[in-house]
Amino acid sequence: MVEFYTMQNMFYLPETSRWSHIQQHAKQDDIAIKIDSALAQVEKSNASLKGALPDNYFSRLGLDGSKL
Repeated sequence: MVEFYTMQNMFYLPETSRWSHIQQHAKQDDIAIKIDSALAQVEKSNASLKGALPDNYFSRLGLDGSKL
């Protein structure tokens, strides 16, 4: 599936990196970890983004989950 997107010069977003997944889990205490994991998965699935997205950024902020 990833190959199809890269052939079309599009980024592939794994299911757990899509907005719908983040939105479904927004009320959970570990939402910062879920967002950081989503960003890591986007990088892993799209080699051209390697090192472009923040690493563990939201977890390090220490914000209350409701603020995210």
